[in-house]
Amino acid sequence: MSCGLLVLFASIVAEVAGSVAIRYAHGFTRWLPSVLSLVCYGAAIWGLSYAARTIPMSVAVTLWAGLGTVGSLLAARLIFGETLAIGQWLGVAYVVVGVVLIQTFATQGAHA
Repeated sequence: MSCGLLVLFASIVAEVAGSVAIRYAHGFTRWLPSVLSLVCYGAAIWGLSYAARTIPMSVAVTLWAGLGTVGSLLAARLIFGETLAIGQWLGVAYVVVGVVLIQTFATQGAHA
Protein backbone atom coordinates (compact mmCIF):
# COMPACT_ATOMS: atom_id res chain seq x y z
CA MET A 1 0.00 0.00 0.00
CA SER A 2 1.40 3.37 -0.99
CA CYS A 3 2.20 6.17 1.44
CA GLY A 4 -0.42 8.37 -0.24
CA LEU A 5 -3.11 5.76 0.31
CA LEU A 6 -2.12 5.31 3.96
CA VAL A 7 -2.28 9.08 4.52
CA LEU A 8 -5.64 9.16 2.74
CA PHE A 9 -7.07 6.49 5.03
CA ALA A 10 -5.71 8.34 8.07
CA SER A 11 -7.39 11.51 6.80
CA ILE A 12 -10.68 9.60 6.51
CA VAL A 13 -10.33 8.54 10.14
CA ALA A 14 -9.64 12.18 11.05
CA GLU A 15 -12.76 13.26 9.14
CA VAL A 16 -14.92 10.76 11.02
CA ALA A 17 -13.37 11.83 14.34
CA GLY A 18 -14.13 15.45 13.45
CA SER A 19 -17.73 14.55 12.73
CA VAL A 20 -18.06 12.81 16.10
CA ALA A 21 -16.48 15.82 17.83
CA ILE A 22 -18.98 18.13 16.09
CA ARG A 23 -21.79 16.22 17.78
CA TYR A 24 -20.19 16.83 21.18
CA ALA A 25 -19.42 20.48 20.39
CA HIS A 26 -23.12 21.46 20.58
CA GLY A 27 -22.92 24.25 18.02
CA PHE A 28 -19.38 25.18 19.03
CA THR A 29 -20.50 26.06 22.56
CA ARG A 30 -18.10 23.54 24.15
CA TRP A 31 -14.52 24.54 23.56
CA LEU A 32 -12.69 21.18 23.75
CA PRO A 33 -14.80 19.25 21.23
CA SER A 34 -14.97 22.39 19.09
CA VAL A 35 -11.19 22.65 18.91
CA LEU A 36 -10.90 18.89 18.40
CA SER A 37 -13.32 19.02 15.46
CA LEU A 38 -11.35 21.85 13.83
CA VAL A 39 -8.05 20.03 14.32
CA CYS A 40 -9.48 16.79 12.95
CA TYR A 41 -11.00 18.47 9.90
CA GLY A 42 -7.76 20.35 9.30
CA ALA A 43 -5.83 17.08 9.44
CA ALA A 44 -8.39 15.47 7.12
CA ILE A 45 -8.01 18.21 4.51
CA TRP A 46 -4.22 18.16 4.81
CA GLY A 47 -4.22 14.36 4.38
CA LEU A 48 -6.44 14.59 1.32
CA SER A 49 -4.21 17.22 -0.26
CA TYR A 50 -1.10 15.16 0.52
CA ALA A 51 -2.63 12.00 -0.91
CA ALA A 52 -3.70 13.84 -4.07
CA ARG A 53 -0.01 14.28 -4.91
CA THR A 54 0.29 10.56 -5.68
CA ILE A 55 -3.30 9.38 -6.16
CA PRO A 56 -5.49 10.66 -9.00
CA MET A 57 -7.81 13.36 -7.67
CA SER A 58 -10.92 11.52 -8.88
CA VAL A 59 -9.94 8.48 -6.83
CA ALA A 60 -8.68 10.36 -3.75
CA VAL A 61 -11.76 12.55 -3.36
CA THR A 62 -14.16 9.69 -4.04
CA LEU A 63 -12.50 7.44 -1.48
CA TRP A 64 -12.30 10.27 1.05
CA ALA A 65 -15.91 11.38 0.68
CA GLY A 66 -17.43 7.92 0.29
CA LEU A 67 -15.57 6.17 3.09
CA GLY A 68 -15.88 9.24 5.30
CA THR A 69 -19.65 9.13 4.84
CA VAL A 70 -19.81 5.43 5.62
CA GLY A 71 -17.52 5.91 8.62
CA SER A 72 -19.64 8.75 9.96
CA LEU A 73 -22.80 6.68 9.60
CA LEU A 74 -21.21 3.75 11.40
CA ALA A 75 -19.85 6.01 14.14
CA ALA A 76 -23.31 7.54 14.62
CA ARG A 77 -24.76 4.03 14.94
CA LEU A 78 -22.07 2.68 17.28
CA ILE A 79 -21.42 5.75 19.44
CA PHE A 80 -24.77 7.54 19.50
CA GLY A 81 -27.14 4.63 18.87
CA GLU A 82 -28.66 6.27 15.80
CA THR A 83 -30.70 3.92 13.66
CA LEU A 84 -30.82 3.68 9.90
CA ALA A 85 -33.77 2.55 7.82
CA ILE A 86 -33.24 -0.24 5.29
CA GLY A 87 -33.11 2.30 2.46
CA GLN A 88 -30.31 4.13 4.22
CA TRP A 89 -28.33 0.90 4.64
CA LEU A 90 -28.83 0.24 0.93
CA GLY A 91 -27.42 3.70 0.25
CA VAL A 92 -24.37 2.84 2.35
CA ALA A 93 -23.96 -0.38 0.36
CA TYR A 94 -24.10 1.59 -2.91
CA VAL A 95 -21.42 3.98 -1.66
CA VAL A 96 -19.16 1.06 -0.72
CA VAL A 97 -19.71 -0.62 -4.10
CA GLY A 98 -18.97 2.67 -5.86
CA VAL A 99 -15.75 3.17 -3.91
CA VAL A 100 -14.64 -0.38 -4.69
CA LEU A 101 -15.39 0.07 -8.40
CA ILE A 102 -13.54 3.38 -8.60
CA GLN A 103 -10.52 1.96 -6.80
CA THR A 104 -10.57 -1.21 -8.91
CA PHE A 105 -10.67 0.61 -12.22
CA ALA A 106 -8.47 3.57 -11.21
CA THR A 107 -5.40 2.02 -12.80
CA GLN A 108 -7.16 1.87 -16.16
CA GLY A 109 -7.74 5.64 -16.34
CA ALA A 110 -5.29 8.27 -17.45
CA HIS A 111 -2.98 9.77 -14.84
CA ALA A 112 -1.84 13.36 -14.94
